[in-house]
Amino acid sequence: MVSLCLGADYNPILKKYPSIQKFLLAVAGICMLLSIMQIR
Repeated sequence: MVSLCLGADYNPILKKYPSIQKFLLAVAGICMLLSIMQIR
């Protein structure tokens, strides 16, 4: 998942559509926040 978000240089789809990369980063951030809240 992280490699998908950070791999814009390697992934031509993410190069064409930077909005998808931002969306994936947002989703990953939300998932991280939810997991942190569940641990507490």
